[in-house]
Amino acid sequence: MTRNCKAYFLLTSIIFISICHICVYGGTNSSKSAKQANLSEIKAKYNAMVDELISSIKHSNDAEYKLHAFITLGELRAEKAIPFLLANMDFMPPGDWKYTFGLPPAGYALTLIGTPSTKFIIKEIKNFPDSNSVEDKDKMVYLTAVFRISCGRGGGHTDQIALIYLDEEIKHTKAPKQIKNLIRSKKLINKWQQSVKKNSHR
Repeated sequence: MTRNCKAYFLLTSIIFISICHICVYGGTNSSKSAKQANLSEIKAKYNAMVDELISSIKHSNDAEYKLHAFITLGELRAEKAIPFLLANMDFMPPGDWKYTFGLPPAGYALTLIGTPSTKFIIKEIKNFPDSNSVEDKDKMVYLTAVFRISCGRGGGHTDQIALIYLDEEIKHTKAPKQIKNLIRSKKLINKWQQSVKKNSHR
């Protein structure tokens, strides 16, 4: 099952990329209107593929299938799937998480989508419930980690970019509870920064 799962989703990604390449670059003599029609067809197929993956995750009880389906949404940079991914951050596959580097699969998918995810994640952080449960504490850590990594998808200086985004959001936020959550995320990032610096000097 493992090989079949990975092979299926890898093939899905390769086929889609191949279709895009052929449609956009295939006909050097194609008219502008024909190329635009090709692009419209690509978008329709892309959206249909994303919708099918989301639907399959919703209706599947196979944890391994869901793991690879989440990753495929990330590899496809499926921006329309961002709210769905955020709503499924609590899905934790059993066993080895090496495919998602220790993050929940939906969170890892968000990091693959990158910068477009950040505004949605910030909103999620701001409206995070005021809870001291272990599950909620873990989720805040995951959300902040995903936010931090997503900020760096456009280049380096991941922590600095994430902290700038959070500072800007704090400036434009009035609700005390939301400010408290944003500061909480900042503290987590600062803590990780200090840990990295400490380890680098060993």
